[in-house]
Amino acid sequence: MPMIVNILIFLVGRAVYAGYGFGGLAYLLAATALSYGAALLTKRFRWAAWVCIILNVAMLAAVKLQPLTGFPILSVMGISYFTLQIISYNVDVYKGKYPAEKNLFRYALYVT
Repeated sequence: MPMIVNILIFLVGRAVYAGYGFGGLAYLLAATALSYGAALLTKRFRWAAWVCIILNVAMLAAVKLQPLTGFPILSVMGISYFTLQIISYNVDVYKGKYPAEKNLFRYALYVT
């Protein structure tokens, strides 16, 4: 795809999350940055992938169990989708199926 289309997709995706509140956008950006960094570290520190996976599963569980616990946790639209995208990416990098993506922009497009 032409680069302008990728930039447009990136901006529109972030605008949608920002439309549901700044918290959702902040969570998406933080989860993307965490998983990107963990994947880059995985080749040298194998435990980085596990830390990233555990943190993402914990946040997903907290959001999904929020009605039972009553804690006011931000419910982000599509959290299950991008959490599973992050986990699958980190598992693939951990197993050596794919190298870690060096371009943060391309990785952010993949996640969302």
